[in-house]
Amino acid sequence: MPAEQVREIITEELGFDLAEDDTLDAAVRQRLAERRLTLAQYPAVLRNDPRELHALGQLLTVHETYFFRMRGHFDALRMSVINIEDRPPVVLSAGCSTGEEAYSLAIALRSVGCTNALVFATDLSARALETARAATYSEWSLRSVAAVDRERWFTKVGQRWLVRSEIRAMVDFRPGNLVADGAIPLGPFDAIFCRNVIMYFTRDAARTAVARLTASLRTGGLLFLGHAETLRGLSEEYAIEQHADLFYYRHRPEAEPARVVKPQPTRSVARVSPRESIVNTAPAA
Repeated sequence: MPAEQVREIITEELGFDLAEDDTLDAAVRQRLAERRLTLAQYPAVLRNDPRELHALGQLLTVHETYFFRMRGHFDALRMSVINIEDRPPVVLSAGCSTGEEAYSLAIALRSVGCTNALVFATDLSARALETARAATYSEWSLRSVAAVDRERWFTKVGQRWLVRSEIRAMVDFRPGNLVADGAIPLGPFDAIFCRNVIMYFTRDAARTAVARLTASLRTGGLLFLGHAETLRGLSEEYAIEQHADLFYYRHRPEAEPARVVKPQPTRSVARVSPRESIVNTAPAA
């Protein structure tokens, strides 16, 4: 049946686990109305039009977030990078949504003197990335940011807050789905934030995503997941660590490579390197 075919295509192409998800029906109805298509026509359109697959995928993920969500993770990151002296730290925000996490990472790094640090951020949603690049946020998005830090890292523009230019310059936003070839910059990263992302995936897609993230992470690097996510059954290459009441994972130097075939990019992907546009100035007082 067409509805079952749509579900299969989403699972095959995006890796989403929609077995118990009611959001697909509403998303499909919205796309059918916007495209003036019938349900019978829709599977063929999804198969042959990557833009339509992308548009449907954007409706199936939640983008509600805010600055410094799960603050303990950012504190753990700060502690992990202060001993890096010979190079700029490089961090990945995978599933960055509308950019609050990526800019929080840049602020956290800059606040401990890593003014030339790099943050790469990827997301499936083109609309979310547009919001991220605009870098203007509501009071609600900044609800966990103290007044002194708002003045230090943001500029008030009307009723919204604009991320300061030195923070924006540290972040590179790119489109990408973790189960797609070439979607993850090759790194190597000192830390990867991939929070509330793999929970959308089937077990096989989650293993593929974790294998790709691990391949881009330095040995000894940190992997941060959402509070409801775990690596149990996905990888044995990590040790669990804790900061305050939050847990995260450290890639173990002695770990054997996971027995999951690491996907190879189908196109050339440049290895991460420092960009000339990074502003090398001291943090604001």
